[in-house]
Amino acid sequence: MTHSAGILGVGAYVPETVCTNQDIVNRGVNTSHDWIVERTGIHARRLASEHETTTYMSEQAARKALASAGLNPQDLDMIVVATTTPDYRGFPSVATQVQVALGAGSCPAWDLSAACSGFVYGLDVVTRLIESGGYQRVLLIAADRLSHRVDWSDRSTCILFGDGAGAVVLGRVDTGGVVATALHADGAHGSILSLPNDPPYIDMDGQSVFKVAVNCVVPSVLEALDLAGLTVSDVDWFIPHQANQRIMDHAIKKLGLPADRMVCHIDRYGNTSAASIPIGLAEASAQFKSGDVVVVIGFGAGFTWGAGVILWQ
Repeated sequence: MTHSAGILGVGAYVPETVCTNQDIVNRGVNTSHDWIVERTGIHARRLASEHETTTYMSEQAARKALASAGLNPQDLDMIVVATTTPDYRGFPSVATQVQVALGAGSCPAWDLSAACSGFVYGLDVVTRLIESGGYQRVLLIAADRLSHRVDWSDRSTCILFGDGAGAVVLGRVDTGGVVATALHADGAHGSILSLPNDPPYIDMDGQSVFKVAVNCVVPSVLEALDLAGLTVSDVDWFIPHQANQRIMDHAIKKLGLPADRMVCHIDRYGNTSAASIPIGLAEASAQFKSGDVVVVIGFGAGFTWGAGVILWQ
């Protein structure tokens, strides 16, 4: 028997510390507020303190998602965390640490690494696990703390990244839910965005990332819609990964969607990597109506990308 998987609850957490563009200028970075806004759309981002680890942010987002779903941690059958900034270099995983923090018993828990596409990759995998009948309620978290992985003298990267976490509880639903996903990767572009061991800072070829991203976003969205038997005209909400305002504007223009259908928070939070889509879901979901078609699209280092179509229930 096939079981449909849908989103039962949503939650998000962003750190308390706000870092404005002027704060970055005050750090001695050769830039300006206007320069950053013109090229990225970012006005501010949140920076995690020492105690706001990836595990801590994940736990906070998870508790909100569980409360939204009306569930307890013990109700979970699995915990998955999409992150590229775990608290430990190798192990234990963030997911197992979240399991302990929540008091979720001994359910399976594991991390997924697909950079900024992590949430969409996780959405695909968890949906298929629930559809198989093996699991009923799965907590999917996406969290990153990239502000601790940037060189604050590198203008091309330090202006972009913020910290945060988003979470959803996925479970069996009678109607709607995640109706299609389309994932891709091309390792040939791996060198344009990487996080080396030495020095341990993000290395990015911004122009190349922009070119690859704009060429993969629209085709991936159209592919997922086609798999769902839908068209662009059916889309009620569009939640792209918040990497750069210009990339998002290009995508919505090419798709022919009205600007007010796009969920956008890059101006306040910057690029929160894998967390950006579930943060968008958590912030916008109060506006969703039953039956709304919600499209998500992620893209990032690897190079990875993927889209998903959710029929909100």
